[in-house]
Formats: sequence, C-alpha cells, structure tokens
Amino acid sequence: MIQVGWIEDEELGFAALVIHDEESGDSQRPLSSSDQDRELGQNTYCLVRGGATYYGGVSSYSFAGTTLSLSITSEAADILHLPTPLEIDLGVPGAALAREHLPTLLA
Repeated sequence: MIQVGWIEDEELGFAALVIHDEESGDSQRPLSSSDQDRELGQNTYCLVRGGATYYGGVSSYSFAGTTLSLSITSEAADILHLPTPLEIDLGVPGAALAREHLPTLLA
C-alpha cells in the first residue's frame, strides 16, 4: 500500500512530499537556502531513498489518472537505485496531494 503525505516545517526549514512504498522515497525542498547551499548546488529539491540523497534529478513528470510518472536522470536513478521512468499509482488522495505540491516542490 502506498502512502502519500505532505510535510512543511518552518522551524526545520523544509517541505517534503513523502511517497512511501518499496520503490520510492521522498522529495524535499528547503524553505530557504544559505549562500553555502547555493555554492554547493544544494538550493534545490532533493530526492531521498533509504540513506541516499540526490539534489535535483527530475527531468519531467506527468500524471495519467492517479499514476505519477517521474523521469529522472540516469545518475539519480543509479544513486537511488530506481527505474526510470518511475511509475507509481498514488491512489486518488495521494495523486491530488502530489498534483498540488509537485509544481512548487520541483520549481
């Protein structure tokens, strides 16, 4: 069963769309970034799966009904051990949550 959630924590300074199942992980974005983050290229969203993190990496995404299709770069796919495209049926509530937050998260 896939679970989808949205977390926004101003105190910790991040927002995350969490997609929990065996294949996927979550996407996070800082609410603000420092000069050091910008210098390191870490002032963007990141993909997290298990203990691996990749900054950026989504080439495109689309929805077909409740199924989210993520095209990720080959480097991100290798590091996160994910197929590309990654297709996940999020169910009705999960797809609605992803449709609402992915555009901002991946901007």
